[in-house]
Amino acid sequence: MKRIAVFLGLLALAACTKPDPVNNNGSNNNNNGGGNNTPTPEITIDQGIDVSPDVEVAGGTLTVSFKATADWTASVTETKAVDWISVEPTSGKAGDVKVTVTVKANETKEARKAVVTLASGNVKKTLTVSQEAAPAALAEEDWYSVNYWDRTDREKLGLRGAVKRVTMNSVVRDFDQEGLLFRERILDPESPRGEFLTKYHYDESGRLVKKEYGRAPVGSEEYDIWNGVEITEYAYENGSRLVWVRPDNSFDSRKFINFLGTEDRIAHEDIVRGLSSVRISNWIAGFDTKSFLEYNYVFEGDILTVRFRSYDRYFDGETLGEIKPGSEGGYVIGTLNYAGDYPQAGKINEYNEITAISWQDNGMPLKVEGPGGVTEYAVCKRYINPVKWTCQEGNPLDALMGFIFWREWTYDENGELLQLLEGANQESDKPWTRPTTYTYELDAHGNWISALDSYMILANGPEGGVETGTFTRTIEYY
Repeated sequence: MKRIAVFLGLLALAACTKPDPVNNNGSNNNNNGGGNNTPTPEITIDQGIDVSPDVEVAGGTLTVSFKATADWTASVTETKAVDWISVEPTSGKAGDVKVTVTVKANETKEARKAVVTLASGNVKKTLTVSQEAAPAALAEEDWYSVNYWDRTDREKLGLRGAVKRVTMNSVVRDFDQEGLLFRERILDPESPRGEFLTKYHYDESGRLVKKEYGRAPVGSEEYDIWNGVEITEYAYENGSRLVWVRPDNSFDSRKFINFLGTEDRIAHEDIVRGLSSVRISNWIAGFDTKSFLEYNYVFEGDILTVRFRSYDRYFDGETLGEIKPGSEGGYVIGTLNYAGDYPQAGKINEYNEITAISWQDNGMPLKVEGPGGVTEYAVCKRYINPVKWTCQEGNPLDALMGFIFWREWTYDENGELLQLLEGANQESDKPWTRPTTYTYELDAHGNWISALDSYMILANGPEGGVETGTFTRTIEYY
């Protein structure tokens, strides 16, 4: 009887015990096997996705594609990096996913890295994003050691960082990522003829080979040929020698010397290294001739001869024909003596002569002199601390009578003009001195975006008062 009772008790116990559920593949799902049917988290980054990408200094975006079997998150691991790198979206559901990693331009002098983490449950996959340092701007100590004529257009203008566009008043200048000026617009909103547009074209070595200039509809890259288009073409067969493009009318000693800290610099096509010829053509739609001005630069030893000619050619709008009868055959407009790559003296046109030009080791001019025929000359000295130029300039005939104008420029550590002193020496009948001071608001790159100048009015003597002017410019970066 006892055995029967025990047997019946075991049956009752078995009847009260629930069997484990069985999943679709016939196996038991107990608590240790994930009884809630939750899939195992997994992240699989698509093939072809670079998990250690390098981003350009200018910044950019990356698209990362992956498959997630469960809810996921995306984040930038380093707290300090969130100022320059971000990821969107930051979370989502299972499925095929795409996230975008955005990297800002690196404006610092240091390379940087950040880790983007994709996580699902305990599973993590990472991408290490690297970005190199911004190219160093010309530091004050380097400014005088880098040859001026080997600098980019952006560097010649004293701009720092990866400047893309500078807008000042009605002038808009655009630079490529290499620092070459490739487009310049002069806005003319009052004119129905549109704006003035200049486009610059370069060869693979960065030499200017063509310049186009004319009217264009606002914002357009196409010229209005009915208003005329001027095209200047450049050729190079003179090695590394500096060639004055238009010595007959572009020589200005003040502009030549005062290249630092102001907008009044030598135009980037006034002096060109290695230049052998320039041809300027003009054509207006509807005319059957195309006009040409041509300058040729020929060296014989250390003597440069500049020849000029003008002529018209028949033109049907597409094809150039023969030279039109009566066109000028050409003549010599000047000669210059050279020492190495630099002109030293010479006759710059029929009336003006330079007796001496001296140069600094970095290619910047130091001194320009000439007899009475030269309309201007300048003698300048540079001081380091503070950075300062002291120049005397004027007509040498006036100098013989004791009347010398002088200027002194003082710059800050960024190369921006702080003060200009102008005056006439004490031997003149009416000696005077006028200071002009400059103050700047700088952006994060050290480029000025607002400038204020204050100068004394001399019309009524020292008590004439002070006049001020404000200049602003907008700078965009890559």
